[in-house]
This record gives sequence, structure tokens and C-alpha cells, in this order.
Amino acid sequence: MQNASITFCKANPTIDDGREFAHYLDEAAEGFFHFMLGRQFVEIIANAFIQQGHDLSHQNATFARRNKIIVGMVSGYTAEQHRQSSDRPLKQAAGRFNLRMIAVSTLFSPSSSVRRARASSVWLPVSPRICTRNARPLGDRSTTRACC
Repeated sequence: MQNASITFCKANPTIDDGREFAHYLDEAAEGFFHFMLGRQFVEIIANAFIQQGHDLSHQNATFARRNKIIVGMVSGYTAEQHRQSSDRPLKQAAGRFNLRMIAVSTLFSPSSSVRRARASSVWLPVSPRICTRNARPLGDRSTTRACC
């Protein structure tokens, strides 16, 4: 079997890309988005994803593809972009689940001084079923893997 190369491409502002983004984002966050938004987290994030100007926007995402199948995702932004971003698209997409999101984020958010001091963020979830032969754990999290 010939080993196909992995290519990287910017995410498109589509619901399908948003759904893929939601799954990988939740995997990288160890289920936090599912916990915060409930069973509809994929659709909520996918609807926010297509909008611009926030941390979960398609503007900040790049997909890794192998044989035209998405096998991973990178999402990142600078601290300045994070400070200027809005959570309005996610709140709007959450609709009636917004109350749950507010409650969870209030209970589990770091203090405002920690949030302001935060540098940039990068999520690096990669599908472990694609690269298990060369996979290695990131930090002390054995469930999040990256290809070597």
C-alpha cells in the first residue's frame, strides 16, 4: 500500500467543515465543548464556525487531509486576535443552550487576569486512527496525538 502524503488547507466557511472542526475541537478539549453545550455541540459550533471574527471561526482553522479525507485540524490565533474576538457568534448559535454555556463557562473560566495574560492559542487535534504508527502523546495527555 502506497503511503499518501498529508496536505494542509484552510478551512472553508461551510457547515460540513464546521462539523469536522467541532469534533476535532472537542477531542482536543477532552470533551469540554460537549459538556458546555450539550448534545447539540456539533451543530452549535458548526453554525458559529461559518461566521467571522471569533476564536472558533473558519478564519483560524486549517485542516490536514490524507486521500481527500480530513485527518486533523489546527486552530490558532494571536493573543491580540483573541482579545478582539467576540463570543457573540457562539452565543447566537447556542440559542436556547446559551444558558447552559453561560453557567458552565462561569463556573469553569479562569480569572480575568489569567485570561488577559494568556498568549496565543493553538489546538492540534489529529485523528489517532490515521497516524497510530508514528503517534506520540503531547504533554501528559495520552489521548491527544500528533503525527511525527
